[in-house]
Amino acid sequence: MMPTSGQLLFDMLQNAGSVALVAHVSPDMDALGASLGARELLRQGFPALERVDVFCQDPVPESYAFLDLTRLVLPPERAQGPYDLCVAVDVASYDRLGSCAALFDRARARFVIDHHGSNDFENVPRLLLPQSAATAQIVVDLCLERGVRLSAEAASCLYAGLSTDTGNFSFEAVTPGTFRAAAWLVEQGAKPDWITQHLYRTRSMPSVRALGRALDTMRLSAGGRVALLCLSLADRREVGAQDGDYEGIVNYGIETKGVLAAALVSQRDEGIRCSVRTKEGVDAAAVARRFGGGGHPRAAGMSLQGELDQALEAVRCALEEAVEEACRTDS
Repeated sequence: MMPTSGQLLFDMLQNAGSVALVAHVSPDMDALGASLGARELLRQGFPALERVDVFCQDPVPESYAFLDLTRLVLPPERAQGPYDLCVAVDVASYDRLGSCAALFDRARARFVIDHHGSNDFENVPRLLLPQSAATAQIVVDLCLERGVRLSAEAASCLYAGLSTDTGNFSFEAVTPGTFRAAAWLVEQGAKPDWITQHLYRTRSMPSVRALGRALDTMRLSAGGRVALLCLSLADRREVGAQDGDYEGIVNYGIETKGVLAAALVSQRDEGIRCSVRTKEGVDAAAVARRFGGGGHPRAAGMSLQGELDQALEAVRCALEEAVEEACRTDS
């Protein structure tokens, strides 16, 4: 049965003429796929809606542009006046709206669809399901509840979001419901082989060079249980990397034998970003919250202030403390 907050969303849509769907800054494929899938859900399931638009502060990473519908993601300056309803999709905190926050604030009504247990929106109606492996899975469940069938293009976006947020269906958050959602998307026309080829078996040359630079910087500490990787602004410019070119690099740290916690600290034009991955017993989201970020127990992220060396040291200390605490608890 649909949770009350999901039914509330459907009720709010009955009274809306225009809807803005907003993905978080530095969008991953779950944010994009869930937003684009929700766009089709609204267009098909609520035909009285006059306009449904998808927005994000940052451009779609080139690595996701193989999905045709990503061309529909707009910058906030393309918004056409206040919307009746603004839905934040896969957005765990207000600051992750970025410059789309103005859209959210000006809307006549607001709503949040998310699966992050760290979600901290207050006084905003939410469909928050941390037990879902991805926000894309929540959108699939909404489609099934509404009886909406999807185009192959929208199904592909949702499948890509579901796949990337579950490590291609390998993370512990995966449940039988995750596989049922994936199967339904394949029935709607998503092609797993084609999507997998683009997501995991194709890298741009800047992405390959960024990976090489990051691996050269990898350092182990805490007796080989912590791995830290780094990409400076100079590295970014020299290899010609974009945000999407860093996707998955941190996984090489956590996949190293003996490592329990890994982070990629990357300097960008707008500041320093950090992606954290951990193994069972070490809470990645708790580490990220120390820096104002958030995420999931095994995958999280945050922004940091100051110089790159200072950020690296702060992250190293936080990871080592988290690993030591986990090892004390286990013993």
